[in-house]
Amino acid sequence: MHRIRRFLAPVFCAALCLLLFCSCGDDGMPDPDKQGSWDATPQVLTAPTGSDVRGNDRVLVDLSGTAQGCVAVTYSGQNPKVRLQITPPSGNVYTYIVRTDRVAAVFPLSEGNGSYTINVFENTQGDRYAQAFGTTAEVTLENEFAPFLHTNQYVQYTTDSQAVALGSQLARSADTDLDVVENIYRYILKNISYDTDLAQKVQTEAGYLPDLDQVLKNKKGICFDYAALATAMLRTQRIPTQLVVGYSGQVYHAWINVHIDGVGWVNKIIEFKGDKWVRMDPTFDAAKKGLNQFVGNGDNYNPLYVY
Repeated sequence: MHRIRRFLAPVFCAALCLLLFCSCGDDGMPDPDKQGSWDATPQVLTAPTGSDVRGNDRVLVDLSGTAQGCVAVTYSGQNPKVRLQITPPSGNVYTYIVRTDRVAAVFPLSEGNGSYTINVFENTQGDRYAQAFGTTAEVTLENEFAPFLHTNQYVQYTTDSQAVALGSQLARSADTDLDVVENIYRYILKNISYDTDLAQKVQTEAGYLPDLDQVLKNKKGICFDYAALATAMLRTQRIPTQLVVGYSGQVYHAWINVHIDGVGWVNKIIEFKGDKWVRMDPTFDAAKKGLNQFVGNGDNYNPLYVY
């Protein structure tokens, strides 16, 4: 038997202070008459399936996409509470809710190359679980950015998603990847309000998953929604983006790491704190001279999970 800890990703959400210092229009959209040099054609990457499937009569684990940093899990049993644990080479255990509607869900293999242990558990009683299936995967990524350019259960979209189309629209006026980040940041600040009622609700319910198009339709969400929406729009613009959850000192919150061309990974470029959502550099112009000067040594940050 195993005790599986409930992972409440949105627990870092308490309130949101919108820092509206941008010079864009009231709707947060860039000038529609401006066409930048950035190729805004969206790219939706999905991992291959079907070539390496393991499991039993209740669980199927599809490892066909490990080179892309993805694993797909399908549960067809009768248990209403099923959990997935992925243990990467670091030993850091990622716990996920597994769908029970016989539909495959994709999960990231986000800690690079090496051996991953993948276990699916069914609830027996209370917080106790028994293993339904387990396997291991030897992961060799096709490139280091692969997990952060694909869709997964926390950053979920398709070619038909409104979030994908909007990301493309926001990127049309851009000349660089930094311009794309700026435009997306501004739009979300202008258009998505903080959902206090939802924030209170999800703190008592495990398994909250962002629905990006619903967030855009309702124009509100919690911090986890903000982070997932920004990540989806950046990934589909071919900008590797990590959604990171962890601690800053004693504060549980999230941030986005973005890979900038010519600079490398920029950590904490946007932070989703308990009481505000802030961009690391308010002007972004200075970033072109070296974003790393704004990052600091990171001693106060303890990343727990990367999606």
